[in-house]
Amino acid sequence: GEVKLEIDGKLKTYLLAVFTLPYSNYRFARLYESESQVCVLDVHTKFIEHVDFIPAVFVYDNMRTVVKSFVGNEKTITDSMVNLSNYYQFRIRLCQARKGNEKGHVERSVEFVRRKAFASQYSFTSLEEAQNHLLKTLKRLNSRDHHEHKQSHIELMEKEKEKGQKVTMAPFDSADLIECLVDKYSTIVINQNHYSVPEGHVGTYVKAKVGAESIKLFIEGCLVAEHPRNWGVHQWEMNIYHYLDTFKKKKGAIAQSECLRQAPTQIKNIYNDHYIGKEKEFIELLFYIKEK
Repeated sequence: GEVKLEIDGKLKTYLLAVFTLPYSNYRFARLYESESQVCVLDVHTKFIEHVDFIPAVFVYDNMRTVVKSFVGNEKTITDSMVNLSNYYQFRIRLCQARKGNEKGHVERSVEFVRRKAFASQYSFTSLEEAQNHLLKTLKRLNSRDHHEHKQSHIELMEKEKEKGQKVTMAPFDSADLIECLVDKYSTIVINQNHYSVPEGHVGTYVKAKVGAESIKLFIEGCLVAEHPRNWGVHQWEMNIYHYLDTFKKKKGAIAQSECLRQAPTQIKNIYNDHYIGKEKEFIELLFYIKEK
């Protein structure tokens, strides 16, 4: 489902992924900025990690990230979902088109969770704060008694857990692995967004592990950088510590740089309060912080 939230002063539509267990009516939900395949896989791993067991069957409406094609009444499941179901050993069942009675309680859950979590509060400073608010709301809802069984949803979920398949494997890795060329700005480009790489690697190829929430960069098998995934277009994710040698040679460039604008608030406050006009000492401090 979709939910409109104001994050850091900007109103934007986010995607709300919801799972509901049929017996206990226990609900799990998470916010995403995209409905891409990697996000759908990611929310499955987070749900299974959260409930700590693997349900035998997952029932889906005909989402394009689950159903690859329709030919008459025959439906083909996407390769990624087949890989996920094979990894966790659960079965996939697809609803029939225009049969709302087959998915009633989960269809209701999307509207229910959205209303309970975001009807009264929709403005947050960050997506992480919105996620925490959603988790607190779900914890409160799941602590209430089930209307029929007169036990809390959490207690009923524990009964389902006893009969479910135990999680014995590591979480499924839903990230894509791609190879990128480092450009003259010491960045790589993924989906029209730039991500900084430690300087000294211009013109070389790095491997990027592109997940739903983060991007990890590897050179010769070693992790050299990690950035939050940016779902915008033509955005720059810069780490000030990746450019210290350059700033050492061009001290005046740091004040107006994108790196300083994106630096942690404590770093910006230190510069504005104590180091304006003393860029040389500020860069020495950054070297010290990086080492320590």
